[in-house]
Amino acid sequence: MLGRLGIAVLSVLGVMLTSVEPVTAQVRTVDPPDGHFGMSAVSVRGTGCPVGTTSVIANSDKTAFTVTYSNYTAQNGGGVALFQARAQCVIGVSVSVPQGFTFGIKSTTFRGYADLAAGATGTLDTQYWFVGQPMTGRIQREYRGPFQDNWQATDEVPISAVQWMPCRANYPLNINSQLIVRAGSVNPNTTSLMTMDATDSQITTLYGVTWRAC
Repeated sequence: MLGRLGIAVLSVLGVMLTSVEPVTAQVRTVDPPDGHFGMSAVSVRGTGCPVGTTSVIANSDKTAFTVTYSNYTAQNGGGVALFQARAQCVIGVSVSVPQGFTFGIKSTTFRGYADLAAGATGTLDTQYWFVGQPMTGRIQREYRGPFQDNWQATDEVPISAVQWMPCRANYPLNINSQLIVRAGSVNPNTTSLMTMDATDSQITTLYGVTWRAC
């Protein structure tokens, strides 16, 4: 039997436990703050982003930023050189945010075009992370032939999984992406391709952002 003291202690512990919020609930997002939000590509390398074919722009309303590519293609089959089956792009992005605030990526949308013969596959594989933090934000999609159309891949990130740029320093953001095309065995002599280009005047990739105070 519990004495009065034991019951009292348990009661206090119960109040303490029920009053503690989960870590995810402690994240308080805010509206986009006043001040400058800027992004620019400071390093670009890879077969998917030759010099002058890639740009990074922060939206004026501070709710997103866009990355555009104009020469990002992987292709395989039909005598195409094997090295063309994989295209990659690694971008280092300089970031500027309003003082006292930080941001994280809450959603991503990728667009492109694919022409895949029967048996062929096209794969999108992307990651993003702030310098000094673990690689997160990995997104993978696979499209199977026959497929001849525009494609779009969208990913929503729960607030508990958002990776925030560390406060008190504008840490660079790394964006790593690749396209891989496999010819398959059904029509290996037919060229298949996959692009991540804004060929239809739409934005190639869109990263939605969310804000919180430091």
